[in-house]
Amino acid sequence: MLFILGIIVGLLIALIAITTMTYFRSKIEEVLHTQETQISNAGPRPKGGIYLPEDEGTVARNEIIKKNKEEGRDTPISELE
Repeated sequence: MLFILGIIVGLLIALIAITTMTYFRSKIEEVLHTQETQISNAGPRPKGGIYLPEDEGTVARNEIIKKNKEEGRDTPISELE
């Protein structure tokens, strides 16, 4: 008899919990979204990056390609080495 009473009480408690959560769902999601936003906004922000300058070989190759493009001809790989 107590076993059946325990099952019924457990089902009632689960039903009340599910009903309450369904009723307050939008409020719960709003609070959680606010907290997620605050957590994601915490901490330092990256402000820039490190940009390495091109080396002399790359600059020379780009100048050769630019010069040949102005003349209207293709650049052979032998000129770029």
